[in-house]
Amino acid sequence: FGFVFCDQTLQYVSPPHAYVIWSQGMDVETYVTMLQEYTPTAPLQIDGGACTYATYYIPASHGTASITLTQEKSFHVTGNARDGFIITLLVFSPSL
Repeated sequence: FGFVFCDQTLQYVSPPHAYVIWSQGMDVETYVTMLQEYTPTAPLQIDGGACTYATYYIPASHGTASITLTQEKSFHVTGNARDGFIITLLVFSPSL
């Protein structure tokens, strides 16, 4: 997991996102649009087998956004190439 085909090109997405895209039979654009429904208080929970993730969307204003992370956990922030940011938090890992 980690790579998906998009418009005849190979695109990298992180493993938890690739898992959802693959298991739901989505394309990347549909997935990114779907993520806009999730917020910090109501994130998408991804059970990636050994690890669990929470992911959500933060809208940008003029290309910037304010993001407050209250948990002391690993996280990843990426732009959605349109209008905001996708935040992915590692919620559970056997090594935590």
